[in-house]
Amino acid sequence: MSNLRLLIVDGGYKFNASLDLPDSLRYLYWPRYPMKSLPSNFCLENLVELHMPNSKVKKLWKEDQRLVNLKVIDLSRSTNLTEVPSLSGSLKIVTINLCGCESLVAIHGCFQHLDKLTRLDLRDSISLNYLPKMPGNIKHLDLEGSGIKELPESVWSNENISYLNIGYCHYLEKLPSNSCKLKVSGSFDLYDCISLREFSELPRDITKLSLVRCSSLVSLPINIWKLKYLKELNLVGCSELEHFPEILEPMKHLVSLRLEGTAVQKLPSSFGNLIGLQTLDLSGCKHLKAESGVLGTESSKVKGRLFWEKPPPCDDPVLIGLRLNSPGPEK
Repeated sequence: MSNLRLLIVDGGYKFNASLDLPDSLRYLYWPRYPMKSLPSNFCLENLVELHMPNSKVKKLWKEDQRLVNLKVIDLSRSTNLTEVPSLSGSLKIVTINLCGCESLVAIHGCFQHLDKLTRLDLRDSISLNYLPKMPGNIKHLDLEGSGIKELPESVWSNENISYLNIGYCHYLEKLPSNSCKLKVSGSFDLYDCISLREFSELPRDITKLSLVRCSSLVSLPINIWKLKYLKELNLVGCSELEHFPEILEPMKHLVSLRLEGTAVQKLPSSFGNLIGLQTLDLSGCKHLKAESGVLGTESSKVKGRLFWEKPPPCDDPVLIGLRLNSPGPEK
């Protein structure tokens, strides 16, 4: 087998004999690989793709390796993996999948020099608290459910990133304060980031923003009105959020605003600049005081739902549905 280039092992998770792999291998596919590392006598210099999802690997190799041809690594759901060795010599690498590597505690600093790396998946790597500087050409970065506490400025200022998922990051405390140059469009999710308290900028081209259950969030960016393409803003369960920012310029695309369960006390006088708003949900806003001319009611307290629904086609939206739960008798 000295000239073997492709090896696919199906059902080899019970293999426990000594293992010799030919140095000629270019493509290795071994799901549920049963060993703690690759054989020490295996030279990976010719390897192009390494796929070992759900493996028992703790450390890929014990000695330094020259992986000059490596382009793809898939170690997803390898729950025993604690570290990724230096890939400083792997300048051709394009994709790294470490999704579900629950024991992974560190990413090597050499990643910033992997100029051809475009896709990095770290979903559910719950022990990973720190993310090093990222390479400039990365396009897809998935950090959902990871243990990171902050996002590197090199991510926030990267104009090549078109996909970034940082939802469900329970330990994420802050986003970078530098200018956001991400080219992310469509949905941007920060749901369940329960430690996140504030942030100053967001990608400008997003159409949907979810901050659901960001229970430590105390403020929104004062320039949120600059999100000109935003259609939906979901703040359900942001129980510490007391102030909704002024809308200094019209936001004609925002059609849905959900503030359920927030601590918002009043809506700003510039709320009328949400000229395209069709649905406003205020259920559970126990501290909200209705301001005449903003909510259009003289009630001192608002409990329940306020709907601004889409009317038949016309030039301007109008408030056609209003339902307020009775606050009950005064005590």
